[in-house]
Amino acid sequence: RDFEVGKDIVDNITESIYSSQCTVCLISRRYLRSNWCSLEMKVATHRQLEEQKHR
Repeated sequence: RDFEVGKDIVDNITESIYSSQCTVCLISRRYLRSNWCSLEMKVATHRQLEEQKHR
């Protein structure tokens, strides 16, 4: 998805994940060392847990 220019990057990441039907994380050593990728994975995991609670 496209990020909204001028919007906080964390908000852009969160909104993109929540508006997607599916999130796929391709895990590598570099991915695991990245703070941004860690944030993406945490947000995607949180979304999944929330959706499971509401089923």
